[in-house]
Amino acid sequence: MTKFYEKEQLLDGIRYCIETERCSAYELLAYLMYQYGEHIAKKFLLNQQYFNHLARSKEMRKEIVV
Repeated sequence: MTKFYEKEQLLDGIRYCIETERCSAYELLAYLMYQYGEHIAKKFLLNQQYFNHLARSKEMRKEIVV
């Protein structure tokens, strides 16, 4: 992920994971996809992994109230 996301984006994702007490690489990447768009993750994930993370990022859209 460090090759595709900026340091501040990764820190934002890590903060989210800590705040929600869901600390995993899966949750971090799903958050990054939710927050910064799916197009970045599509560059490095295999299709099945991409769609799994995409499903979680769509769940986040419903869970996160801005």
